Amino acid sequence: MRMRSFLSLLAATGLVAPVAPARAESDETVSLFGLSYGTVAELAPSSLAASGLHLVPGYLGAPGEVDLSLRLGVLSFPSTSLNVRGALTAVQARLGDGLAVLVDFGPRTALAARGPLWQDGDKKLGWDARYRADQYFQLRPSGQGLAPALSGPYAFAQGVEGACNGSWSLGDVVLYGTPALFALSNRTGLALRAGLDWTVGGWVVGLASAGEANLIDPASGATRLRDHEWQHSLGLRRNLWTGTYLQANASLVPADSYGFPIQTLLVGIGSRLVGKASAPMPAPVIEPKAVPTPVPTPEPTPEPIPTLAPVTAPAPRVGVLTGAVINTLSAPAVAGVPVGMKVKKGKGWVNTERKTLTDGVGGYRFEGLDPGEYQLVYRAAPDVTTAAGAAVSTPVRVEAGKDAMVSLDVTWDAAGISLSWDKDTLVASWPAKPDLPGVQYQLVLRQAGMAKDVLDTPFSTATKVRLKVSRQVRSLKGLMYSVKYVERGGTFNGASRYGQTAFKPLP
Repeated sequence: MRMRSFLSLLAATGLVAPVAPARAESDETVSLFGLSYGTVAELAPSSLAASGLHLVPGYLGAPGEVDLSLRLGVLSFPSTSLNVRGALTAVQARLGDGLAVLVDFGPRTALAARGPLWQDGDKKLGWDARYRADQYFQLRPSGQGLAPALSGPYAFAQGVEGACNGSWSLGDVVLYGTPALFALSNRTGLALRAGLDWTVGGWVVGLASAGEANLIDPASGATRLRDHEWQHSLGLRRNLWTGTYLQANASLVPADSYGFPIQTLLVGIGSRLVGKASAPMPAPVIEPKAVPTPVPTPEPTPEPIPTLAPVTAPAPRVGVLTGAVINTLSAPAVAGVPVGMKVKKGKGWVNTERKTLTDGVGGYRFEGLDPGEYQLVYRAAPDVTTAAGAAVSTPVRVEAGKDAMVSLDVTWDAAGISLSWDKDTLVASWPAKPDLPGVQYQLVLRQAGMAKDVLDTPFSTATKVRLKVSRQVRSLKGLMYSVKYVERGGTFNGASRYGQTAFKPLP
């Protein structure tokens, strides 16, 4: 009989033991891996579906984010009236734009690497490669045991698994699907897992089913495996105070690969931490050095001095970035506004010290740029209501001796944003940004003078959202709001076109 992934460490130390049937039982900053972390107010999209199965290709919000959860509960074997107490621990961390890691000790112990493959608006596809260990529990007193290769009261079947994770967001409902191939020490086969998450206020309800077909069975005789098994899961998640959530999961396996029914109930708590490493200092602009013209040295003899060939000037080692800022709601040309630049350093983007003003037709020009990737940065005056408060262009490559061009449309009817309260829920709506089809939006709350958001909604194509705000958050002084946007398939503060409205006091 499989114990389906309760901690091997607990088993080895005696903390997991057969028992009689039983029932299941402010912003701070911490330091982890050399980064400073602060809690995030609401639960962000995660690679853990509410049902308890890892089906979602949402690899946390940004590099440096970490999600921790711990659930305690009971595993029940109805056919034998045996219960086993145990725990499930999950740790997720996003290491970069294309890589996240997942460590699971629980219903299936796993060590996984995950990353994105493709995204089109609300549709996402990702890859998942993992080491997997399934834990089993043998019932020797009843005469039922496993194959000889699985010895001792606690035994493991271990191996590898590869999967593709897909999701499709339909407003408050997100659909998931995951085909997988696994090769374990006691069986090899195919798996198909599917489910959905439904968000209602501060609650997330998850449903999922997972089927596994055993294609290769090395056992024989009485221990021969069944050709398939199913697992059905139900989960609830409740967002609490800043960065913290409660989660409960119940699952049913009508008959596992050895024919035993298994029921699981787990209840616990989790938290999301977000890290921001210090940004590197912008590299100084390297000005071209003049090449001196060689001066001929006369020979000591009275012989004639040969005529030297003319010296060719070296090719320029710097480039130019030029373009225009546009706003179709006020005037096509945005004249006399300050613009700056971001430059790519390593895997991130940092602000440069270069700034200029647009001319009478909205044009700008930056000269003497080192070759590299740049983004144009625009920030509006506080009283502007027909444009984004800040906007960043798509990246453009600047090459030596050439002019690179990028223009930026900052049009947005920021005056059309509407906010109202429905008890403890903030209801917000805003006009769509007309020049970016498929753009995704996010409502954020922040204290005046602070650099970190205290509450936000997930990015989505919706132009009307509901955000539950706790009494603790509403009591914060100087609470302000802004609406962010990012082009379809892009990331905020990344290699994408993005921006946001100016922060305004929350009504």
